[in-house]
Amino acid sequence: MDSRTFYDWFAQTLAGYFKKDWSGALLAVVILAVAIELVTDGRSFFHPSNLMTILNNSAALGVIAGGMTLVILTAGIDLSVGSMAAFISGCMILLMNALMAKIDSFVTIIFLAIVASAAIGALAGMINGL
Repeated sequence: MDSRTFYDWFAQTLAGYFKKDWSGALLAVVILAVAIELVTDGRSFFHPSNLMTILNNSAALGVIAGGMTLVILTAGIDLSVGSMAAFISGCMILLMNALMAKIDSFVTIIFLAIVASAAIGALAGMINGL
């Protein structure tokens, strides 16, 4: 294979890549990841424990984004998801702090806070949906 044929193939492949709608976003993510790796001064950004931490911290946002995608696809755009998530999280924090003084079992506190948060979320969603 001569070099001209390889370069023609490479140019065609690259041009086809940049014609796709998602190519710009992927290129931006790759450039951002490389820039972060170069700036971190010897600490590896792509270390598995760091990548798992990033994924764990963004899991809740991924669940909310997945739900919002379904809502938007059905043309029922609802902009209150962020404020509802913040409201329910705040209620859960207040409830957990109040229960810490009364209940010794941390597992019981978490269970009660999750159940109460689900109830508050259902009630707030029902009120918001009316």
